[in-house]
Amino acid sequence: MAQRLLEDLTRLASLLTTWAQNFKTNTASSFSRLRAKDYIRLIMVIGGYMLIVRPLLQKLGEKKQASEHERVDKETKEEAALMTANDLRRGSSRPIPIPGVDSDTDEEVDNTADWGKKARVRQRKIIRQKLEEHEQALKEHDSDKEIDQFLVD
Repeated sequence: MAQRLLEDLTRLASLLTTWAQNFKTNTASSFSRLRAKDYIRLIMVIGGYMLIVRPLLQKLGEKKQASEHERVDKETKEEAALMTANDLRRGSSRPIPIPGVDSDTDEEVDNTADWGKKARVRQRKIIRQKLEEHEQALKEHDSDKEIDQFLVD
C-alpha cells in the first residue's frame, strides 16, 4: 500500500515537472518568434482589456458586492427586529434602546401618551429609594451606637 502511494506521488511529481518545463519552453519560444506586427497585436489586446473589459468587470463586481451588502444589512435588521415575548420578559443579551429616553432623570414625566415612560421613571424612583435605604442601613451599622453600650462613663 505504501509502495503504491510512493509510486503515485513520484508519477505526479514527474508530471508536474514536465508541465512546468513545457510551459517555460513554449512561453520563451513564442515570445522569441514575435515580429513587430505581433507585438502591436499583443499591445492592442492588453490595452483593450485594460480600457474596456476591466472597468466593466469592476462595475459588475461593485454592483454584486453592493447587493450582497444590502442583503446582509437587511438580514441583520430583520434579525434585530425579531424579539420574542420571552426576550422582553427576561431581558435579552443585547441592549434594547428605549425610544424617547435620552437621560434617566425624574423630570421626564409629562402628559404625553408615551407608553412606559411613567413606569420607567417610577422604577428609577424605587431604585433610588432602595439605594438610599441601603446606604442608611450601612451608616447605622457602622455607627458607634453598638459600641456605646459597652463604654463606661
